[in-house]
Amino acid sequence: MSSLLLRNLRSVITCDDGDTVLEHTDLYCEDGVIRAMGPDLPQTADTVMDGSRYWCYPGLINTHHHLYQVFSRNLPQVQNLELFDWLTALYEIWKGLDEDVVRLSSLTGMGELLKHGCTTCFDHHYVFPAGCGDLIGAQFAADRRLPLPPTAAMCAAGATVVCELSDEPMSVQSAFETRRALENETKRLHYGTVYAAPGSGESTTDKSYSGLCLVVDDGETLAECEQGSGMAVSEIDVQNLSGARMREATFASLPAAPVARYSWGLESAETKITRRIKREPFVPDEGIAEFAARCLDIQATGLIKRMEYTNCWRPVIGVSGGVDSTLVMLACAHAMDRVGLPRQNIVAVTMPCFGTTDRTKNNAVTIAERLGAELRIIPIGESVKKHFETIGHDFDDHSVVFENAQARERTMVLLDIANKVNGLDVGTKDLSEQADGWCTYNGDQISNYDINAGLTKTMVRAVVKHIADTCEDAELAAALHDIWDTPVTPELLPIGDEGELLQKSEDSVGPYILQDFFLWHMVMRGGSPEKVLRLAELAFEGEFTRAELIHWLRSYCRRFFVQQFKRSASADGPAVMGFTLSPRDGHKMPSDASNALWLEAVENLE
Repeated sequence: MSSLLLRNLRSVITCDDGDTVLEHTDLYCEDGVIRAMGPDLPQTADTVMDGSRYWCYPGLINTHHHLYQVFSRNLPQVQNLELFDWLTALYEIWKGLDEDVVRLSSLTGMGELLKHGCTTCFDHHYVFPAGCGDLIGAQFAADRRLPLPPTAAMCAAGATVVCELSDEPMSVQSAFETRRALENETKRLHYGTVYAAPGSGESTTDKSYSGLCLVVDDGETLAECEQGSGMAVSEIDVQNLSGARMREATFASLPAAPVARYSWGLESAETKITRRIKREPFVPDEGIAEFAARCLDIQATGLIKRMEYTNCWRPVIGVSGGVDSTLVMLACAHAMDRVGLPRQNIVAVTMPCFGTTDRTKNNAVTIAERLGAELRIIPIGESVKKHFETIGHDFDDHSVVFENAQARERTMVLLDIANKVNGLDVGTKDLSEQADGWCTYNGDQISNYDINAGLTKTMVRAVVKHIADTCEDAELAAALHDIWDTPVTPELLPIGDEGELLQKSEDSVGPYILQDFFLWHMVMRGGSPEKVLRLAELAFEGEFTRAELIHWLRSYCRRFFVQQFKRSASADGPAVMGFTLSPRDGHKMPSDASNALWLEAVENLE
């Protein structure tokens, strides 16, 4: 829910039956709906504005306009004429109307209407000179460049796919600008569009056309053709668009435009999917440098605010030599640099135990030393053994008790050190681990602040890999590359006779590339198990069999539901990509939600 409070508005014109005007009053809105008006409202809001210089009134509606007349309204020869003479004079001028004139006059007229409070305009265009081109298409092309394009009203009325026949001529930048505009607009309003411009054979006089065709779905260009090369063909995911709108309430504050509705239908059929299905949907195909920098900036910003609020300027981190704790170290170093504090403020604690390998321990030490943190090596094996004695647990019983006791010991050490140095225990678990519950309740599930809470495992790995590839410190870069190449493990089971790693997380919960794929398509986009499986078969063709995909999808559905109780008690953390599984950030799910329907759907896939 978003809220807005306008304080001390100069005047509120209500347009009620009595034409009431309220002076010096407050106005409170929730999700675009006015909830209260009156003096000195007690509410607070996400956004509070001083309205003392403003009048507030409902959006005006212009039901009879002639936008094309904007360009001729100030001609000296038609001033002060009676209607018939005025029309007689202007028809001689209007016969020269073309697409450019209509496009520019429409853009000017609609901009003026918006500026003066008009939110709806119904244009009456009645002059169509011979050979003038597509004047109506020119109006739509102009309207798309306004802050509130016509597609907004169409989407508010229920449209998920908009077909746009454009008259835009070709220019050096036209294809790029059109694609960018459509990608931004479809992402903002959650719709798909099929865009088609005139072909090269329709070029004439001063206009050249490229035949640009685009299929754009929720911010992504799926298909494109130009220069008469044929058709752009792809598939728009209407289900995802509807789900995104339900989750985000995109059109809560938009009035739906009056539309003509026609009933028609298509026969359901399974078609070949031609659009690209990304294997790693959370990771960008390009611009990884900016992506990595933004991730670190957002993590650092959240941490700085929390340290400032608590006046605890010493991040305490359990470093394992794994990819998650490594990214936390990098983000904490970035935070220290931003606020001008020494990196020695960072307390890096490595806690070797029964499953720690020399490889991970050495990498943890190297990361801490090269980043300039204070390093503390605290073996916890004897403490854990003492705990086993206390609770009567056999050391040779490597059950969940054996593992969780170590995780809880690590957390206790970190929290106590944080208390001792007046610092914050900065957690290392990521979004993927939260989704499948791969953390110990009241162990690594607990921290003062979860800096990785908004990053999936594939995102974490991508950021660390980029930093390793671009790092100028050769020793640090070598350690980062080795960490990136190390299998993900909690290191809670004893190592092999020759010191090799035996416990790998992906053996238990499944490949993280699949987990993140399921998280994106099932949790974020609301796809059914059948749909998710079909997409996975396309994305991972030749990499995983159908049986393997079903196996891990079944495991994911089971774990995601039954591990909600851990997420319900999760610590705060920055939503790096605008989405987390925090119960405070839009993911509302009871801890005892049933997974029966999902598991049944998976079983039907066999």
